[in-house]
Amino acid sequence: MIFIQFIKHLIRLAIKSCKLLIYILYLSLLSKIHSKHMKKTVLFLLVLFLSGSTVYSQSNRKEVKKYNEALEYISNNKYTSADNILKALLKKQKNNLNYVFNKGICEIYTEHEDEALEHFNQIINDYSKTKEEKNVTRAAFFYKAKAFHNLYQFDEEIETLNKLNAFELNDAEKEQFKEAVAGANNARTIFFDFKPIIVTRLDILNSGYDDHTPIPTSDGKKLYFTSKRPGGISGDKLSEEGKYYEDIWFWDGKNDPVNVGSPVNTIGHDATGGLSLDGSELFIYRTKDNKPGNLYSAKLKSNGKWADPVKLGRNINKKRAVERHAALSPDGKKLYFSSNVKGGKGGRDIWVSELQPDDSTWSVPENLDINTKYDEEAPYMLSDGRTFYFSSKGYKGMGGYDIFKCMLQSDGTFSEPENIGFPINTVEDDVFFFPVSNEDIAYFTRRKTDNAEIFKTMFPDNTLIVESDVKGKVLDAAGIHPLGAEVNIYDVNSETEPDAYTLKLEKAKYKSVVIPDKDYKFVYEASGYVFDTEDIPVKDMIDKELLKKSPVLVKIEIGKTKKSKNTFFDKGNSDLNNYTKKELDVIAENLNKYDSLVVNFSTENYSEESSPLSNERKQKVVEYLRNKNISADRIYTDLSSRDIADNIMEYTIYDVESVKKVIEDKEKSKEELAAKYYIVEIYNLFFDFDKPDMQVKKNEKLDLLCNYLSENSEAKVAVVGYTDAVGPKAYNDKLAERRALMVKKYMKKYGVKENQIKILAFGEDNPVALNKKNGKYFEPSKKFNRRVEFQVIIQGKPNLKIIQFKELPPEYKNSGYNPNYKR
Repeated sequence: MIFIQFIKHLIRLAIKSCKLLIYILYLSLLSKIHSKHMKKTVLFLLVLFLSGSTVYSQSNRKEVKKYNEALEYISNNKYTSADNILKALLKKQKNNLNYVFNKGICEIYTEHEDEALEHFNQIINDYSKTKEEKNVTRAAFFYKAKAFHNLYQFDEEIETLNKLNAFELNDAEKEQFKEAVAGANNARTIFFDFKPIIVTRLDILNSGYDDHTPIPTSDGKKLYFTSKRPGGISGDKLSEEGKYYEDIWFWDGKNDPVNVGSPVNTIGHDATGGLSLDGSELFIYRTKDNKPGNLYSAKLKSNGKWADPVKLGRNINKKRAVERHAALSPDGKKLYFSSNVKGGKGGRDIWVSELQPDDSTWSVPENLDINTKYDEEAPYMLSDGRTFYFSSKGYKGMGGYDIFKCMLQSDGTFSEPENIGFPINTVEDDVFFFPVSNEDIAYFTRRKTDNAEIFKTMFPDNTLIVESDVKGKVLDAAGIHPLGAEVNIYDVNSETEPDAYTLKLEKAKYKSVVIPDKDYKFVYEASGYVFDTEDIPVKDMIDKELLKKSPVLVKIEIGKTKKSKNTFFDKGNSDLNNYTKKELDVIAENLNKYDSLVVNFSTENYSEESSPLSNERKQKVVEYLRNKNISADRIYTDLSSRDIADNIMEYTIYDVESVKKVIEDKEKSKEELAAKYYIVEIYNLFFDFDKPDMQVKKNEKLDLLCNYLSENSEAKVAVVGYTDAVGPKAYNDKLAERRALMVKKYMKKYGVKENQIKILAFGEDNPVALNKKNGKYFEPSKKFNRRVEFQVIIQGKPNLKIIQFKELPPEYKNSGYNPNYKR
């Protein structure tokens, strides 16, 4: 622990003096330590160093001192203290991105992820506007993704991470990116593979002072656990981290917990490390004065009191290692324990030692085959002598520590560990899992940042209907509760009326109970405000911690009203799902209620060409609203300047004046785009059935493309030939090639060089229109597939933009068409 204090001293020097040499020394020492927060440490501390040096050159000494104080709090995981300082600093410099970044970090680790997203978006938006990468730019993407991860928004997390592909990442960042994407996908898979398990926070055991490692007796009637609450042996004395010392407490299952007292507890840290199946031997983790902790054993005497704990031998406890948790095999002949001793696979590992029959000492331990290069903790073996539980950061999980189960096999090895799933495992650290003998009930710990709590789980034979809470605050953009606000809660799958109930709110806070096997939409409304919504698929959620929803209502003010939300479509489908239909119902109700409001729907940035599928989706939502008596002049499309992910439709509520400004901005952007690009519109490169010749001998639009290529000798395009679906595929591929070659011949005649043209032939693949109607070939539609398209391979100056089709009749469109198709 002295070594750790020395390192902390070095980082303080690095922050205050901004000396790179000290920081490099710090990192070299850091690599020797197995830290619980290692996954975030290196990138995070690099940002701290750079941001510390930046603010020093720009701010007065008093402000620098406060900022460095905040950074020191962060380095010690005291995020609330740091957050208070940064909040004050941002009032003075709201655009200081270093303040903004570290404020976002504090909000992530104090469970204010929504606010964190706003701060990281501020950094990212700054980069989008200036294209100038700051020292916190890349880190902002990583931490924004982490905020989404903590909110169980894994698709948004992956989308955010993928935007890092625009940067040239260094090797460390590439590895972090790879791990983060894999972690998001793993968490998403586990989250949607919900287990029928009841999880309950044990209020009677949790004090708010860090409670963890609940170890029940084999019959489940009694329980030992660790707590940093007041009332311990150390009295009011605080540890080096500013908290009460850890003590072991006892709960009889009925009354309030009591301190076990001495000799089990001392004036230092004493924590539950394990309990034998018969309850006669208690393993204790002890540490004091920042020294590495060790394992002790206390035996239960015949009078029901604990004997003096005895330190386990040198084969278990090592001088420069920390041994924390232990589990005896049912026969008492093997001891499984966790340690960060050298010689393991990395981080904390689980080891096993055998009891020596001649002197009752423990043998030199062996490293278990289930260990990874990351951390493993909290071993526990059931009374069957085979079923083994432990916590790990090294297998596919939801984030941090997850709890795993495996089986001891006849050859002494363990089976492949299995994640026990959500809702026991979450994005937090889930650890110290201790079932009672029949496995119907178990206790475990969930740690959030610097505080831990104890939970109880029940494993029913059948899936139970379990009530869950949805709670939050209803506020406006200024953080004020709108008078008369209400929450309307809909079961979106209900086919009968009424399908909703309403909560009338006198205060900002609300709470509602919902049950699984239903899909809910919460609609938040107040007079004079644009509504907000939240989709809550409760059938996929049980843990009430996942159901915190705090909407923001936007006040309707002429010239200022703007509220954007997303609705979703199934991949490759334009049908309106129940969530989207209910969202459109609410939009229609509000537009009918407020004459000054209009709505826009977008599926991509307005500078991009819509795919046939996107056009179908927009057409369907427009038709849906028209059937709800919303006039066409109040429904807009394609006004968004944002990049929008696949299968998402963004809608924005404006007032009649604010939408005018948006339209003006779009027209201005189109003019700027036209000046930036050389635009060629080639609508009519079609062919007669089974013919390679173009339908027209002179094509003025194609001539414009030829002129561009003649003037830009470095530019290059692909000429892509297609056919309809009539005839053998091999024949159609050849016919498509002949058509492309015919167009190439035309282009060379008008001055385009051989090396500027690449021939591609995709035959009947990727049809732009439907080939058949009612199972039969349909000429009015399939004739559009006998075509040649163009793809830009190398740009000239200005950039070339090719527009290839007029709008096809909606009934002819193939929703799967891809303008950038590759075989």
